[in-house]
Amino acid sequence: MELSVTDDCQDLAALNEGDPEAGRRLYDRHAPLILSLCRSGIPSRSLDDAEEATQETFLRAFRERRTVTDCRGFRAWICAIARFVCSERRASWTRRKRDLETGMQNEIRRAPESPSAVLERQEASALLSAAIDALPADERLALHLYYIERDPVNAAKRALGVSRPTFYRLVAKAREFLALRLAAQGVQS
Repeated sequence: MELSVTDDCQDLAALNEGDPEAGRRLYDRHAPLILSLCRSGIPSRSLDDAEEATQETFLRAFRERRTVTDCRGFRAWICAIARFVCSERRASWTRRKRDLETGMQNEIRRAPESPSAVLERQEASALLSAAIDALPADERLALHLYYIERDPVNAAKRALGVSRPTFYRLVAKAREFLALRLAAQGVQS
């Protein structure tokens, strides 16, 4: 274990100096544990979803690596990020499931939509998804946190390392971008 801690410290320092191989070594050393955490921490338990959560964990960790104050705690720090990523995915999965159930109940009560109305809704949804994907990573994550987390400000502090005002500026900027882009594409809100 001591060797792993020493290697983490050396590799973090090297990564901060711009050595991409150091990032690969950190990934190789910790990916099996993170994959295992993600596989057990997400609702689907599928390998594909767990691998995606693992990638997201490392992307966030490498982006925020300079916030590590004690390199000896890197393993615990990245595990905490993985747990946070998994909690986001669980919340999203729960919301989708609830929305699907609510939607199915509403569909039963609602008159059937015309095929053109269904197509318009699907096109608008695809345009919204594309617009969200076009957001800068920080704005996209802030937007997701805003709509997913019960306490989005604290989640943003942990995930993005930003203050409350900065978080709300990111959300406002993202929403403004989405509104402008969708309006330009003729999508009514």
